[in-house]
Amino acid sequence: MPAGQCPIPGCDYVTDDLDAAIVAALITAHSTTHAPGLVTTAKVEKHNQQFTPKEKSDRTLAIDHHLFYNNLSDTWISKDSKPQPFVNLILRILPEDYEAFGFNMTKITNTVATSVLADTGCQSCLAGIEVIYRLGINPYELIPVNIKMHATNNKGVTILGATILRISGKDDQGRHVEMKQMTYVTDNSDKLFISREACIALRMISDSFTTIGDETQHTLGTKNPQNIPNKIGRVNGLANTCNCPKRKLPPAMPTKLPYPASEANLTKMKQFLMDYYKSSTFNTCDHQPLQLTVDPDAEPFAHHTPVPVPIHWKEEVKTGLDQDIRLGVLEPVTRCP
Repeated sequence: MPAGQCPIPGCDYVTDDLDAAIVAALITAHSTTHAPGLVTTAKVEKHNQQFTPKEKSDRTLAIDHHLFYNNLSDTWISKDSKPQPFVNLILRILPEDYEAFGFNMTKITNTVATSVLADTGCQSCLAGIEVIYRLGINPYELIPVNIKMHATNNKGVTILGATILRISGKDDQGRHVEMKQMTYVTDNSDKLFISREACIALRMISDSFTTIGDETQHTLGTKNPQNIPNKIGRVNGLANTCNCPKRKLPPAMPTKLPYPASEANLTKMKQFLMDYYKSSTFNTCDHQPLQLTVDPDAEPFAHHTPVPVPIHWKEEVKTGLDQDIRLGVLEPVTRCP
């Protein structure tokens, strides 16, 4: 974005070459230094909300959108917050679960499919009274408890009682996963919050959750020696598992050399780099989908001129294109319009 100049006649104030939104904010802030009758709101053409910070400023700017740092492109990008982590699950109440606590549940209850909020900051599962009504039980049929709960703002949460829920769902391979959870009931909410323990039981997170770097400890710089299958979902409609490292962003650059920088250590240094970036740069697994970072405001356009390929590279190029299709990077085109 070119530098912007103050629109007040006779003023020589010029901004640096910054993002359009920042240029507009700086010009508008500067205009307040002029006489009240001359203040003009800056109008700067909006090009692209992606920018790279170039220098610090002592000005306070109002940012009306979320900023997330993208390690792939080394820039700040304009992007909405991710949605709350809701997951569709099945809820049941079974008499044998009540019997384990010495209670007799003879009432026929409902099986309910509902959207549940996975809250890793929640220490216990908490259900709103509406969820309990849908299951077919009433507040007076709840298990009496003496527990006290508090929200994150330290305000008390009214607990009406508890029930034992069977909570289940299917993983990305279609396998059924079910758990039992004592769930407390409140009239302060109409949602069902599942706790960190429940998320672990459903295998959404590991039991070492909150350990920094735990997600990558078996993949970055390793060869997956335990041959633990990666739960990598579906690629082009086909469920896949493999023993390759799970694809990750590149790790931080090493802060020191693992071996002395000598020609004798060349082979070991090469192997170190291959292992260190095995899950990122050198990950050639065909089963794990790739994600391309594309400007959401960019306009796509068709390009119909084929690129000539030397005949001796035909098989190699075809193999690469087929791999990109399997990864979801490219889509096959049956014919040109």
